[in-house]
Amino acid sequence: MRTRYLIRSMLIITAFFGCMPTQTNTTPVKPPAEKSLSTPAPSLARAAIEQGALVIDVRAAEEFATGHYPGATNIPHTLISKKIASIEKDKNKSIVVYCRSGNRAEVAKRELTKGGYLRVINAGGLADIK
Repeated sequence: MRTRYLIRSMLIITAFFGCMPTQTNTTPVKPPAEKSLSTPAPSLARAAIEQGALVIDVRAAEEFATGHYPGATNIPHTLISKKIASIEKDKNKSIVVYCRSGNRAEVAKRELTKGGYLRVINAGGLADIK
């Protein structure tokens, strides 16, 4: 009888103290950094192109004339927000943008995203998607 009383007491004490909050470090922990969405994604761009994405070369016309991705449309990054609606009105259509290194393509991607285009991919440079 005494053993049962002792066991019950221990279980109650364990349950009581086991449910009490413990003191923890209150310093906030930063979540791990996610991969930046602005990182050029050539493999994603190639897959989108295979599925019919619109390809836009955002380099200057002179650069475009020296060579470009087959079927690409040239809209310099400085004019992208003004000219995109005349080329593509569907804001759900996948659009792949590229330049020489990916920097101007990122600027164009941001402009298109601000304009409501939902599926814009920065392919990086022309060499990245060939």
